[in-house]
Amino acid sequence: MKDFERLERIQKMNRLIKTEHTGNPKEFAGKLGICQSHLFNLIDDLKIDGAPIKYSRTRQTYFYERNFEINLQNALYFIDMDQSTRIY
Repeated sequence: MKDFERLERIQKMNRLIKTEHTGNPKEFAGKLGICQSHLFNLIDDLKIDGAPIKYSRTRQTYFYERNFEINLQNALYFIDMDQSTRIY
């Protein structure tokens, strides 16, 4: 279930960054329920994957440098090997 928690956290991060309502790093981490070092690691991971995340000290918020979207899709499949059918 940790994978789903991570996806939900990234979705929330994306929403807060897009609306530029993250607050400073301490506030942003608090909104996500994580420590600041974990926040910085997540932001670094997203940047490595191409997210143009920047921070404005004057506005005290993270924002996307250009028009950008994160599209997360999650699926869970259960396969009953006795019946050879998929249950969604």
